[in-house]
Formats: sequence, C-alpha cells, structure tokens
Amino acid sequence: MAKKVTKEELEQIQDFVKKINSATNQIGQIEIQKHSVLHFLSQAQNDLSLLQNQLKDKYGDVKVNLQTGKLENNIVE
Repeated sequence: MAKKVTKEELEQIQDFVKKINSATNQIGQIEIQKHSVLHFLSQAQNDLSLLQNQLKDKYGDVKVNLQTGKLENNIVE
C-alpha cells in the first residue's frame, strides 16, 4: 500500500481546496455587501415613511404624482 499520494494527485487536491476556499471567501464578501445593501434599503424605507407622514400632515391624505409632483385625491371610486 502506498504511503503518499502522487505529486499530481496532491496538486489536484490542493487546487480543489484553493478553489473551494476562494469561493467561500467570495460568498462571505457577497454576504457583507448584501447586509450593507439591506441596511441601506431599510434606512431609505424609513426615511420615505417619515417624509410621507410629514407630507400627509401638510397636504392631507393625497397621492403625489411621481413624474409631475401634482397632488391627487387618494379616493378610490
């Protein structure tokens, strides 16, 4: 029975381990980016909600046309 793998087999094993480690590292980096983007999204949603409340206090329960800024009744007929 052999006591060592061949040089080529060892290189193959090392190459696969290197690829796995690289992929794992990339996944970690993507997860960090994902967390950052989710935090940014949550903050933007909170900021929008605060602004909507301010606008509701100022203009009442209306819709804002996002293209023109025109106020529209919020009544569903």
